[in-house]
Amino acid sequence: NFTAKQANSIGVKGFIRNASDGTASSHLIKVTGEAQGSDQALKEFVQHLNKGPPAANVTGVEHSKIDVKQGESRF
Repeated sequence: NFTAKQANSIGVKGFIRNASDGTASSHLIKVTGEAQGSDQALKEFVQHLNKGPPAANVTGVEHSKIDVKQGESRF
């Protein structure tokens, strides 16, 4: 919810979800997702991800460039 609100407020499109590769534990949740937008919007979005919601303790954010996906209209 936090991530979607941040993405929508700065115009980033895409998705985020809990990882399904078995890396999550009871106290550590790994998430994966994709985001697209202007360079500035993505930079701001990554800053939000590094901070996380108030109850979170973000330990790191990895990101890389991928091809734009057509048809994404919201986060």
